[in-house]
Order: sequence, then C-alpha cells, then structure tokens
Amino acid sequence: MTKKKRRIWWLDIWNIEEQESWLTDMSRKGWKLTKVGQLFATFEQIEPQELNYRCEVFKWNNRHEQNRKSFYEEAGWEYVGSRQHVHIFREVVNTISTEIHTEPIEQAASLTILRSSLQTRAWTTLILSAIIILVQILTFQHDNVRYFTDESFIPSLMFIPYIIFTNLYMMFGRIHLTRMFRRLESGELLNHDVHYKRVLNRNKAIGYSLIILFVIFISFLVPDIVKIGSQDRYPDIPNEEIPIIQMADIINESTFTPISQGDYINFYRVESNILVPKQYELHQNVEVPEKTWEDKSSIYDPFLQSYGYEVRNEWFAERLVQSLLADNTETFKSYVYQRNSVVDELWFWQDDSHFDYIIRDGKMVYRVVYYGMESMEEVLKQNLAILPG
Repeated sequence: MTKKKRRIWWLDIWNIEEQESWLTDMSRKGWKLTKVGQLFATFEQIEPQELNYRCEVFKWNNRHEQNRKSFYEEAGWEYVGSRQHVHIFREVVNTISTEIHTEPIEQAASLTILRSSLQTRAWTTLILSAIIILVQILTFQHDNVRYFTDESFIPSLMFIPYIIFTNLYMMFGRIHLTRMFRRLESGELLNHDVHYKRVLNRNKAIGYSLIILFVIFISFLVPDIVKIGSQDRYPDIPNEEIPIIQMADIINESTFTPISQGDYINFYRVESNILVPKQYELHQNVEVPEKTWEDKSSIYDPFLQSYGYEVRNEWFAERLVQSLLADNTETFKSYVYQRNSVVDELWFWQDDSHFDYIIRDGKMVYRVVYYGMESMEEVLKQNLAILPG
C-alpha cells in the first residue's frame, strides 16, 4: 500500500517561487504531490527523483484561459491541483518538457490576476477590521461596566492581534508581488529553485502563534459557556454575614420574612475575574408583617440591590465608578457627588422612597439600590460600618 502524508500549506499563494522550490524539494526526498487543498497538500511516497513544478496564475472560468491546461499538457506538464487562481503543474516523468514561461513580461501580465484578487481581499479585510473596531468601541460605550465584571473585554482585545496580522499579511503579500513584478518587468525570470525555508519557517512561526492565540481565546470562552449551563444563576442568600450590606443590616432581622429564596428577586452571587477578583451581588425582597407602607396600601416589602467590587487597584476602581455612573445615569436620574470624610468617593441619587448610591473606599467599590422607607443616611451609615479595615 502506497504511503501518504499531508502537510500544511505554510507558503502563501503569492509565494510562487517558494512553492515551486518546496514541491520540487519534496520530490527529491521521495514525496510526490497528489492532492491540492486550500489548507493541506497531500503527498504520495515515491522513489526520490527530481520532479519540477510550476505555479501558473489564471482563471478557470475564462474560456480562453481553459485552453492553457491543454497547452501545458502538450508541453510535457501534468495538472495536479489549484489554490484559488494558482494552478500547480508537474513535469511529466520521462518526457522532455518545454518551459512554460520564457518571456518575463508575459508572466508578469499573468500575475495581475493575483494582484487584483489580493487587492480586493486587502480592501475587504481593512473595511471589516474598521467595522469590528467600531462595534467594539460602541459596545464598550454602551455597556462598559460589563468589561470590568465579566472579562468580555479580553476576547475583544484578542481580536486586535488578528486584525493587525491580517492587514499586515495582505500588505506583505502586495509588497512581495510588487517585487516580483519589478523583476519580471526588468527582464529577469523567476527562480524555480529559490531558497524557500526562511519564508516557510517564518510562516510556520506566525501560524503557530495565531493557533496559540486562538486556543487562549477559546479558553476564555469555554468556562463562561460551561458556567452558563451549570451554575445556579440565583443561589440562595446565606444565613450569615456577607461582605456587602444586606437587609439584616437595615431592618431588625426578627421583624421580616423573605418573600422567596433562590430566584431573580432573592439571591446572592459571588464571582471573580482578572480586573475584579471579588464581586458580590445581592438581591433581597422581604416583608415586614407588622408594618405597612406610609399610604397604608399594603404590607411593607422593601427591596434591596447590593453590589460589592474588590478591584485590582485604585486606578481601575476609579474607572469602574465612572462606568457605573455612566451606565446608570438616565434622563430622570442624575447622580450627585458628595464629599465624605470616611470614603474616597460618594455619589447618590434619591426620590421619596427610592435611592441609589455608589461609594469607593480605596480599591473597594459598592453600589446600593434601595426601595423602602428607611432613609439613605441610615442605610449609608450601616454600609460604612461594615467597610473592611
């Protein structure tokens, strides 16, 4: 049984000379190209021999160009396969073949197809890159707190090397083709036995770097996907002290009963990421049976949303405060800054029975949203009392 093996096409389609030299070198090592794919080249083991290859550029859908294949076969070259507009021919064994190109100007003209195709791809890539960057900027402006709390900024940042690489890749391709054109137009034929290993090894290094970057990118996505499928979205509120203010700090615990537990209005969640190693979120809705709202409409049932963020450092903590302010400011809701001797920053908004404040103490950030009859001053006092240190 004939032995076969596959190799990645590390050489770009515009590396005409390098591809020809590599394929010929493979035949010297006893491997003949049998199948051409966009990503892989398939080889069949043979007796080591000198098999010359030529890479021709033309369009199959052009009726005039289709005649080239027959012409090349008559000249002693067999068709092997194609990579887009680059078609690979191999010298027929035991046949006196005629060199495909003897006029450099003629070959330069055939390469215009490759240059036009590359130019179209380059513009498309540049436009798509601009769109991706614009979308990321708009997303950040619309929901920038999320970039602190769920590491969604990391995949976005990791797109940047891909964008840079892709645009550089197209640029280097155009530079390479331009140099080939100049040589051909000066009357110099292409070198079919050029040293290809430097280009091959460079492309391998770039390719493996991108693969590693892609694996890292996936490693950030998979845990989030698994967490979404397996994590309890609404964990029960523990019957113990927690690092953020809870209803028991505001109202005597013996006077209220939880409305529910482990659902979207009553839960306690702890999470972590790179910028904010510790994140706490509490939603708590309770009833005070012996008490009614001031208008006597129903049993008093205050609702608390409490958040705590232990940020990596003070600089990021300051940025997080600004993001929280930007994300939660509305037409009818504008935060006011108030100097406070205990914490570094205090921002608040309030109306008759609803208030919302954000405080920063060093690298700790807290946000409290409260619907109830207790005053903001009372709740804030309790909040300051539980600050670490």
